[in-house]
Amino acid sequence: MKRKVIAIIIALFVVIVNSSFRVSANDEMNFENMVNDQAEACEAHEKLIAWFNQRGVQFPNDFGGDYIDNGILHVLLTTEESVNMYNDILKDYVAVKYEIVPKSYNDLMKKARETFERYEKEGFVLSFSVRIQKNCGVIYVKEESYQMAKNLIVTDEILVEPSGEIKEEASVVAGSTLNNWVTLGGSGTYNGAPAFITCGHTLSGGMSITYGGSTIGTVCVNVHSPGVSGDYSIISAASGYTATSSVFTTSGNTTNFTGYQYHPAVGTYLYKYGRVSGQAFCQVTDYQVTSNGFTNIVKAKLISGYSQGGDSGGPYRNGTSFCGVHHGSGTINGITYVYFTPYETINGAGFSIKTN
Repeated sequence: MKRKVIAIIIALFVVIVNSSFRVSANDEMNFENMVNDQAEACEAHEKLIAWFNQRGVQFPNDFGGDYIDNGILHVLLTTEESVNMYNDILKDYVAVKYEIVPKSYNDLMKKARETFERYEKEGFVLSFSVRIQKNCGVIYVKEESYQMAKNLIVTDEILVEPSGEIKEEASVVAGSTLNNWVTLGGSGTYNGAPAFITCGHTLSGGMSITYGGSTIGTVCVNVHSPGVSGDYSIISAASGYTATSSVFTTSGNTTNFTGYQYHPAVGTYLYKYGRVSGQAFCQVTDYQVTSNGFTNIVKAKLISGYSQGGDSGGPYRNGTSFCGVHHGSGTINGITYVYFTPYETINGAGFSIKTN
C-alpha cells in the first residue's frame, strides 16, 4: 500500500454546537477536507477490526479501544509487550500512534454494564458505553438526575454524563403511506438476491414497502426490540428491482458508495442523510452504546445540519464508504447527538451493501 503523507495542519472548520443551520458550500468543502485528512487512519482502524473478526473476537483483552484525532489513529493497549504485535498488523500505515492505558475496553464495558444494571430500576439511567479517550466507562443519565447520579456513582472507572432521551425518527402519521415514514438506507443483496436496508422501528416482518406508490419489496428481517443488536430492517426486493450504489448528497445531487466501513472509529467524521433533513455532518463519539434495550448503537455529535422525524433508516457514510443506518437523535445542553446501527451489525445479519 502506498503510504500517505500525514497532514499536520487541517482545514479550519467552525463548529457551531447548536446545529440549527443548513449545510453551506463552504461547510461541504471544509468537511470534505477533514474526511480526507483522516482517510489513512480510518483505513488502519478497519484493518484492525477485520483482524479481530478473523480471529473470532470482538476485542482482545489487551485492547483499550482506538480513536482518531487530527488524522492519527490512537491505539490503546494495556501492556507494552502488545505494541510489537499490533505494529506488525498495522505496519503499512504511518498514521498510527500507540498508548498504554490501565484498563481494557472489555473490562470497562463490563464495569459500565454492571453499574447500569445496578441503577436501572431506579429510572434515572438511560444508557451506557465506554469513553475510549478517557479509558473509562460512561453512564448516561437523565438531565434532572445528573447531580444525584454523580453523588451515587463515585468511581474513577465510570464517567457520569447527562443525556437527552433518544427519539426514534420515523414520522408516523395516520393515513400516510409507508414510504413517507422512513428513509431508505441503501440497496444491495440478501441471500444473493436484491434487497434494501432501512431502520427497524415502525416496520414489521412481512410488511410491504412502497416507494412513490409502488411496492418495492417485503420486510424479511426486522430487528427492533429490547436485547437485540441494532435497529434495522432488510427488505427483499420485488421482481424488477435491482440494487444501486447511488446515494443522495445535497440539493438532489448524488454520489455512489464505493466501499464500506464495518465499524467507524471514535473521532471519525461522517455524512448523515435523511429524507426530511437532507445532508448533515457528524463525528463519532462512542460506539457499542446500549440504550432503551438496544445494543451496539453508534453515537455521534452533530456538527452541522439537522436530524428530524422521518430521517430514520437513512445512510451514514465516510466519504463514499457506507457505514450504517440512522436510528434516532437526542439533544442535551443545546448539542444534538445522532445514533445509528453500524454496517458491521447489518452485514452480520446477511445484508451486503451495493458498491461500485
